[in-house]
Amino acid sequence: MLINLTKVFKEPESTLEESGVVDVGALSEDMAMTFPSGARFSVKFKNLMDCVTLSLKCECEYVSECARCLREVRGAVSFDFESMVKVDDEGEFLLDADAVVIDSSNRLDVDELVSGLLVMQLPMKVLCREDCKGLCPKCGADLNEGECACDKNEVDPRLLKLKKLLDNDK
Repeated sequence: MLINLTKVFKEPESTLEESGVVDVGALSEDMAMTFPSGARFSVKFKNLMDCVTLSLKCECEYVSECARCLREVRGAVSFDFESMVKVDDEGEFLLDADAVVIDSSNRLDVDELVSGLLVMQLPMKVLCREDCKGLCPKCGADLNEGECACDKNEVDPRLLKLKKLLDNDK
């Protein structure tokens, strides 16, 4: 969704409000997540003494797999973002440390802004619960449901010589 900010830039004390849903399905290709209902947002632009500010609120649900046991995990993130909006004749859209920079057409691509901010808000590691025990590396049993029948004292053949050295020290 492109929002034209020309009126806000030209008229002091003016405001512009928009809301909608951004399809962030393209993020699913890069991340191990899906976004069943997109990212809902509301944004407000305000010209205060020739300085345009942006206030954004966003909510998004995601579905992913637990990083330890591979169970389906449903979660949600919500965030607020506030920034100034600047126009730069040379470049395109940019999320600067100080401001959101747009080109001289005075149009802001809200889809791009929301997608970029959402990536920074999503968890890096999704767990079904904090104390998830994961899967047994040998048999693949879910250790959250109980212990498996694997021999716990069996040593990796690559570490067998090291075990013999440690056993000789005793």
